[in-house]
Amino acid sequence: MRRPPAHVRVFRGILHGAILGLLFYLIVFAIGVTAARSQTLDMVGARTLVSPTRIVLTGGLSAGRFLLINHSQNSVTYAVSFIPLMKHERAGAMDIGPDILVAPRRVTLRPGGVQYVRFLLMKPPAGKLERARIKFAPVAPEKASDEPRATKVTAGVKIMVGLTLPIERRP
Repeated sequence: MRRPPAHVRVFRGILHGAILGLLFYLIVFAIGVTAARSQTLDMVGARTLVSPTRIVLTGGLSAGRFLLINHSQNSVTYAVSFIPLMKHERAGAMDIGPDILVAPRRVTLRPGGVQYVRFLLMKPPAGKLERARIKFAPVAPEKASDEPRATKVTAGVKIMVGLTLPIERRP
């Protein structure tokens, strides 16, 4: 069997590389799209899924909801609030943060628990882009100590990771 000419071998190599690159891109894109629809909070043994990661209200809508699912073996508690927009986040949009009604303000999820957090924008639509951010901040579990205080002094640091999610209302 005769070996193909050099230019054919080079073309085949480029074609194979392009196909592999395209497959890699499609796989990464598919994973990215899946990850963009929900966000998992990982904190000190707790895994909480929050979905969706962004809400865009159009057509005069003023209400929405977020879904929280606890995938860990521990109960977790989150305080829900709004965060005012930073100056660089506004970019011509109005801040609607103070006019958001959120319910419930505090969410406790048992292992495998599911909870919706609903919100309502109290102001009528302003006719231009409006933005806000909802914050899910973990609340440290309270430890009941029945033991007498030890004479040994210890110190430790626990990192509690929260999540802020954008809300937009478009005219």
